[in-house]
Amino acid sequence: DKYLTKYCNEQWKRKNVKVFGGGGWDLPQYLGQLAYGEDSKVFASATICPNISEEHSYVIQDLIERIFKVPCSDGFLICDNVDLTETGLKGIVPQFGNYEDFVTLTDYFLRPENNNERLGLISKQKACITYQHSYHERMYKLLKTLNFHAEAEAVLNRKKEQFGLSSIYTEAK
Repeated sequence: DKYLTKYCNEQWKRKNVKVFGGGGWDLPQYLGQLAYGEDSKVFASATICPNISEEHSYVIQDLIERIFKVPCSDGFLICDNVDLTETGLKGIVPQFGNYEDFVTLTDYFLRPENNNERLGLISKQKACITYQHSYHERMYKLLKTLNFHAEAEAVLNRKKEQFGLSSIYTEAK
């Protein structure tokens, strides 16, 4: 609720905002909890999907599901100013540091003349998640950490074969 209540109350005449999720949103834009699997459809159909982190995420890196689900659903992710370095999304997810930046960023990407830039970022965000955060990548990193280097390389080779890629790990970096 860090920005959304204020945004919904101020912008409701100008913007078509919808809020989904659990727990007591006292807003006319609140449409309730989504059924399982419906979130991907909402993310894909929305022009902008903001991620507004809970306070602990500024202290302890917290990789929440939305950061991965929005891009994989072909949605456009913007995010508050948390550390995205570990996700690989730093620089390809527009970030905001306060309410005014949030409004400015949403206004910018809602303008039709910025649609191509938004679509390009959607593609980059999805590619980043797809390449760097698959089960193959997770197993690769785990096996390397455990010094199972040959097994780790076999996992990546399987991914390359499965998806017809030449150098997935170097492309992911």
